[in-house]
Amino acid sequence: MSTIDSYEEIIIFALICQTLSITETAKEIGKSKAHVSRQVSNLEKRIGTNLLIRSSRQLSLTDAGFALQEEAQNLLNLSRIVRSKALSLSNELCGKFSITIPTSIASSFFPKVLLKLQKTFTGIDFEIITSNAIEKINIKNIDIAIRIGTPLEDNLVVIKLGKYKDILVSSKEYHLNKNLLENCFIVNKFYLRMKREFTIDNRPFSTSECKSIIYVNDTATQLNIIKSGLGVGLVPSFAFNHHSRDLKIVSNNVESEDLGISLVYPYHRNKSDKLVKVSEMLTSEMSAYLLPTNYLLNSSEPKRKNHEEL
Repeated sequence: MSTIDSYEEIIIFALICQTLSITETAKEIGKSKAHVSRQVSNLEKRIGTNLLIRSSRQLSLTDAGFALQEEAQNLLNLSRIVRSKALSLSNELCGKFSITIPTSIASSFFPKVLLKLQKTFTGIDFEIITSNAIEKINIKNIDIAIRIGTPLEDNLVVIKLGKYKDILVSSKEYHLNKNLLENCFIVNKFYLRMKREFTIDNRPFSTSECKSIIYVNDTATQLNIIKSGLGVGLVPSFAFNHHSRDLKIVSNNVESEDLGISLVYPYHRNKSDKLVKVSEMLTSEMSAYLLPTNYLLNSSEPKRKNHEEL
């Protein structure tokens, strides 16, 4: 086995020490569970002893695993430092630049932002990764992530872009039942995962009370189904603003906590010019679409506002 093979095995073992899960480790590195298990088995064969105790419920470390844990973790941390420093050395506005964004933003105003980025940074090849999952940007070599809600990862720079509200809408041709719960609700599972609470017309909203429900996994699909006239749904204010030609507000009495949207990237002691300039432009352009809901509902052209770094 080569030194490179051994390096990957130890890095994966270090991640398992943190997660105590083959599944979570596989998600972090973007590999299959079989690949992760194979790398650990190869490392155990290489050193001639078991590092993990495997059971149907959980993983735990053997004495040998505990003995190797600190050095493996040091290697993992060093690999992250090396990657961070390598990124900071590149000051040319060229090469690939990856951005991960939620589907709700990707399907609304972000194409306009991306067009301006592309026109400004002609030498950069942008890679857009749409996902409602919390992508591990330190592990997956993602340059910038746009987050809905409060970012929880460590070692990240967080720039607050703004907030949005949720609006209950239908297509303009939809025949609304006056009893809202008698309508078909198009429900985005994103809100269920976040355990958000809503009141509509001053009463708590619960999907269990709805006569008919269609569940979807992303805002783009939700919007398409609503626009087809199949029912009503709660959508972000910025998405309504983008699709207002096809949608109407069903009720103005929707109450929920506002959700914040932030731009995040891994902490670098010496940030590259590319990261600085792209993040500054992203912040400026995206903040323009995240103004108070009252403004969004009554204007087709966004205004600028300053960003606040947390």
